[in-house]
Amino acid sequence: MTSLNKTDLLFFWTWWTGQLKQFVPERIRGWFLVREGHVALEMSDKQLTVSRFDESAEAQIERESFTLDEVDTEQLSQLIMRGFDRRMTRVTLRLSTNQVLRKVIQVPTALEENLKEALSYDLDRYTPFKPEQIYFDVHVLSKDNESNTLSVLLAVVAKKNVRGLLQRVNGWGVEVDNVQMAGTRMSG
Repeated sequence: MTSLNKTDLLFFWTWWTGQLKQFVPERIRGWFLVREGHVALEMSDKQLTVSRFDESAEAQIERESFTLDEVDTEQLSQLIMRGFDRRMTRVTLRLSTNQVLRKVIQVPTALEENLKEALSYDLDRYTPFKPEQIYFDVHVLSKDNESNTLSVLLAVVAKKNVRGLLQRVNGWGVEVDNVQMAGTRMSG
């Protein structure tokens, strides 16, 4: 007979309560079931803005701003977790447009299927950085079938800048799950 460990039990409990959730009326659901949360942190030079979203990540529940010099770690943690279960809460660090280098480039449509992978080999052609120095993402803006080209938005941020922001946020006791800019998820 196999014994269950704590992780197996937690996985089962999360799955089981998720299956039962649809049968519980909305007003009662919050009393018993843990809630999934989505939190976005946006940092400018002088301000931190925390936005909390519902389970679908579409409707903003709450938005609060702090000056960076006055961030109270306990207050910030309470704001992020209020009504959410941390194990089911995603925290996103959103970079402002002035923290990200953006460039529109033209590439052959043949690259479309593996666009990100293909561009990862040529990043130093499009940016002043070596590929190992940056995180990047791409978004197809348009496709020209006549010239067989794609117009692509290339978003790039230096890894050292992201590390600095993450260290600051981690110093407040917040663990970031992903980093993005204007709807793009940055990756390395």
